[in-house]
Order: sequence, then structure tokens, then C-alpha cells
Amino acid sequence: MKAITKQLQEIEDILNTNEEYVEEFWIYKLELNGNKITVNIFDGEIFQESIVVEIIEIGKIAICNTIKNYIYQDKINPRQKFVNETRNFNTRKIESMANWSKKDNCERVNRINTELIERSKKTKEIKSQLSFYRSYVSDFYKILSVEG
Repeated sequence: MKAITKQLQEIEDILNTNEEYVEEFWIYKLELNGNKITVNIFDGEIFQESIVVEIIEIGKIAICNTIKNYIYQDKINPRQKFVNETRNFNTRKIESMANWSKKDNCERVNRINTELIERSKKTKEIKSQLSFYRSYVSDFYKILSVEG
């Protein structure tokens, strides 16, 4: 356990070392809780996110890969799928709106228009979240480049 705690501290030190020219960066706190690692991410002193992963392998590279893979699988991929599906959603809704417009059903057209607006807002929000998660992954790639 001491070896893992030491490795987590080394990872944390590398993650929290930022170049002078970098204006925006995250502060990471890594904690060992049994066989799980908790990664607390802060924007300055403001808590941003907590990620908990199970330890699969021991070693800095293995731990970083586990965290990185978790972020991809549980955070990035589902959100990216939603963003990718938005184009098809919009196409279907616009076709439907055109059909209901031909039938002079303004109520249905307005409802579809509202759905499109809501989807657009949700997509914009998710793209913003993706940006955060990708920056976390980028920071963990920094460990891999230093240690690899």
C-alpha cells in the first residue's frame, strides 16, 4: 500500500506541475481508498469533479492508463455518442417538421421546433463537458510521456 501511495504522490506531483505559460490548469488530489483510487479535480480551489477507479494493476503507467480509460469509457464516449447522434436527430426532426408544415399543423411544428432547440442546448452543454474531460485525459497523457 505504501508503494501505491508513493506512486500516487508522484503522479500527483507531475500532474500539478504546470509550465509558467499555462494560464488554465487543473489541480489534482489522488487518494487511495482500499483498492480504489479517488481522483479529486479542482479548478483553483473550487472542487470540479471526483473520479473513482478500481486498481487493476500497480505502477504509475498502469494507474494512469486505468484512470484515462475510465474517463474515456464513462465520461467521453457516451457524451461523444450523443453529440454524433445529434445530426441524425436534427435531420429526422426537420423532415418531420416539413411534413407537418405541409399539413398546416402548427402545433406539431412548434413542438418539433422546441425539441430541436432543447437538443441544441443539450448538445452545446455536452460539448463543453467533453472539453473538460478531454483536458483531464490530456493531463494523464503527460504522465505517460514523462514515464514512458
